[in-house]
Amino acid sequence: MTVKSGVKSAGRQAASSRWLEGLARGGFVACGVNYLLIGVLAVQIGVGAGGEAADISGAMHAVIACLT
Repeated sequence: MTVKSGVKSAGRQAASSRWLEGLARGGFVACGVNYLLIGVLAVQIGVGAGGEAADISGAMHAVIACLT
């Protein structure tokens, strides 16, 4: 078996792996949650929720409040 055929074989095994598919789907879900969270924060800033100037510490407090 050559190195090239070994790599192809490993690639085929990884492509058909249920574990890898689950990890990929989990990554897509996590990315979507991040986009949703950033979108919600942007809308809140846009409508002036909170009545204070936007800054990093306020954004971090909002993220932590959403997660708890």
